[in-house]
Amino acid sequence: KSHRRENGLFIYQDPKSGLHLQIPLMGSRSTESSDSLAFPHSPGIFDWPVEKYLPILLPELTFGEHVVIPAFYGKRCTTGLGLRNSFFFRYEQPELITKEQKVVSGMGNCKVNWTFLGDKITSEFVFTVKNPTQMDSMRYVLALGAPHSRYRIGTTFALGEESLRASVEKDDFQANWADPEVVAEDPEYRTYYGKIHYLQVLQRNHPLIMRPGQQYRLTVTFQPDIVLADE
Repeated sequence: KSHRRENGLFIYQDPKSGLHLQIPLMGSRSTESSDSLAFPHSPGIFDWPVEKYLPILLPELTFGEHVVIPAFYGKRCTTGLGLRNSFFFRYEQPELITKEQKVVSGMGNCKVNWTFLGDKITSEFVFTVKNPTQMDSMRYVLALGAPHSRYRIGTTFALGEESLRASVEKDDFQANWADPEVVAEDPEYRTYYGKIHYLQVLQRNHPLIMRPGQQYRLTVTFQPDIVLADE
């Protein structure tokens, strides 16, 4: 078996809606950053804070001292055409990895599948463990922001009234949406292009005993309401 980690950058564009995004699958020099996490980066649509770690559009699982997230590396990375001319980006993590980028050997694995069809995005994360394991908590964060009020052009993309139109299609972690957290006045929640106004967190704050041989799946879809900033 090869122990080589695979890294790269997946880029997707939908000409009809104008949606343009990239998913980095690579390590980072900083453990307190969201810049290199493997979620769709699209300023004004899928935003993230500068120099601050948050599990943006990714499930973060806590097992005692280990806080794992499906980012930083993959194996068997694949892109291609799916059903109805959709595009997909898939990768596996044979060993889980922490947010500090340390591999946790022997605990479990994760498979990730992103699917893109026009302006609709589907994300699927499938976790398995090798032994009965207690997961202490899980969280998944949406950061809802806006472009800078002055330093922008009129054709800058932003979210409309219907926002990301996020829908949880499958959740084996039985998590719940917390009340939106207002962070508009907090300087820690600035983006490279504006600021974040709200955090929407899907979370489970009580333990779950995960069993070997069972898959734990989280599937979330998006169809963002994309508008121009000056509309």
